[in-house]
Amino acid sequence: MKLIQCPACSNEISPAAEFCPKCGHPNRTGNSPSTMSCYQCDSPATQKCVHCETLSCAVHLESCRANKDRVLLCLACAEKQKKANKAIHLFAFFAFLIVVILLATQSQR
Repeated sequence: MKLIQCPACSNEISPAAEFCPKCGHPNRTGNSPSTMSCYQCDSPATQKCVHCETLSCAVHLESCRANKDRVLLCLACAEKQKKANKAIHLFAFFAFLIVVILLATQSQR
């Protein structure tokens, strides 16, 4: 299937897609437009959270790093992911600090 360009952001998308996965712009050439509305406002839902699958407009999703990828999450899931990312970075920092201290004490002997 030949890809088409999103009129809003020029990202390549499938002609069967209901919306652009990058910016959320509706694809009028795709299947019937979504009749569902965003969980935060009355706008048509063009995206969904990859974690909890809550339907949302592009405004009420946040791009967040999960594992090694950037994903679109609803605001509640994005907040949880940010806290998890902060905890991982904090753990890595303290693990690094412990290794440095252990190496320093070993080299003094």
